[in-house]
Amino acid sequence: MAQRLRSVSAGVAAIAAVLLLTFGGAAAPATAHDALISSSPAEGSTVAEVETVALTFSDTLLNLGGIDNAFVIQVIGPDDRYYETSCTTLAGAVISSDAALGVGGEYTVQWQVVSADGHPISDTYTFDYQPVDATSESEGSSTPASCGTDVTDPKGAVETGNSDSSGLLLGLALGGGFVLVVGIAVALLIRETRRRE
Repeated sequence: MAQRLRSVSAGVAAIAAVLLLTFGGAAAPATAHDALISSSPAEGSTVAEVETVALTFSDTLLNLGGIDNAFVIQVIGPDDRYYETSCTTLAGAVISSDAALGVGGEYTVQWQVVSADGHPISDTYTFDYQPVDATSESEGSSTPASCGTDVTDPKGAVETGNSDSSGLLLGLALGGGFVLVVGIAVALLIRETRRRE
């Protein structure tokens, strides 16, 4: 009996190892998104002048054949107006946009890119603007810069948090399938063992 139980345990372990290699390998790319590694202005910083907002990521971003409408930087002031003054440009792992800020206060940078693994990622951060010369204040715009992007207002259209729900759903599905298959394998092995007794 002990020998048979050891055989069942070994069989279950072998099946689990195969499933883990199969499903684990398939799930890995879903979580391999690029990450924002630096920004100018930096998150949480206080600055007296801003002409360009630039974000640098951990890998070369997906170019999409020269179509840049999947890349968005929007600079939103304390008055909820938009202060980016150019379309977002992509250069390898860096996206940037010119900006002319208005009144002093907290500004929010909202961004979206396409990660090297093909998944769109987005997030926000803030910085504090304290201009030395108030006469250079820009009026901003009530709407974001029109650059042909499908995502015209990330405040309502872009999910923040640097995540993609498809990766989570895939992981849950694979995990559930793994548990189900192991359960069936255990039941079949135990049934076969009892049948031979």
